[in-house]
Amino acid sequence: MSRRQAGFTLLEVVVAVAVVGAGFAAGLAAMSASLRLLRSTSEYEQAMLLGRSAMVEALNYPDYEVVADREREVYEGIEYAYRIEFRPVRLVSDDEARVAPPAVALQQISVDVLWGEDRARNYRLVTYRLIPSAAGAQTRVRSSAAPAESVTSSRASGAASERTSDQDARTAP
Repeated sequence: MSRRQAGFTLLEVVVAVAVVGAGFAAGLAAMSASLRLLRSTSEYEQAMLLGRSAMVEALNYPDYEVVADREREVYEGIEYAYRIEFRPVRLVSDDEARVAPPAVALQQISVDVLWGEDRARNYRLVTYRLIPSAAGAQTRVRSSAAPAESVTSSRASGAASERTSDQDARTAP
């Protein structure tokens, strides 16, 4: 008569420990990825707030003086740099402008916020405003970093006037 033993064999215990260990490893990897994503989202949000703040400042002061007084901002240990560019947009050809100069000019205002290693991450905000014709004739740039009628641009793929890029930090022409 053979007697059955109650309990688990050594092989069953080893398999159970391996399965539980693999589950813990997967859980830790998911938590780590979640924390990286949370940090990246926080950095992007700070860049977005800085860009919007710089854009509001540029729009609220029609005679915005272009000076490099704040090249960098630091939030939560991350260094951000920004650049504000005022660029005239031609509405008529040079020949038409000589005959009848337009009463107003269209000006593009763009804000680029850069951060990350080697400033590889970029957030871009672009808008347009109408200004008196003589004031819009020059390109001005303020690096960091009027009540005027403004029109929001759709520079990227959607209806928003915001664009980000982790690959490049180029300024559009």
